[in-house]
Amino acid sequence: MKKEISIHWQISSWNYIVLLLAYSWISLQLFIFTSGGWSVLFYGIIVKYFYISIFVIFSAILLIRRQKVISVDKRLLIFLFSIQIAYLMLNFGDCGDNPGRYTFVESQLSGGTNMFCNHKNSSQIAIYSMVIMPIAYSISFLLLIIKSLLSKKLKP
Repeated sequence: MKKEISIHWQISSWNYIVLLLAYSWISLQLFIFTSGGWSVLFYGIIVKYFYISIFVIFSAILLIRRQKVISVDKRLLIFLFSIQIAYLMLNFGDCGDNPGRYTFVESQLSGGTNMFCNHKNSSQIAIYSMVIMPIAYSISFLLLIIKSLLSKKLKP
């Protein structure tokens, strides 16, 4: 007899909130670590408010709905982690007061930011990743939250 593998993960709502808070804090630290220049300050503030607002809204919805168990789609969770890894690898950095921009991967592969900041070379990828990656990550993160809220308790 073949056992069927569930694609949903059942978790209590309060455990989900704690995990969401821990995930948000770790994501913020990773975001700051992979940023550079003035963008650390600017995007750091935006990312903080993003996670705080998601946390407050999600907690309020759970309290209003009195939902005790949440069903999380594992495939969507893996997709979110994949998008986040790509986002962190292509995270935007600038050269502060000097001209130039780069992504985290480019700065690591070139041995630092000197190639982009001292020689006035700018990454062609950085400007696109600055716009596209936050949108892709936000959509997938919100999709996971919304799908988790709308899920019904599955029978074991």
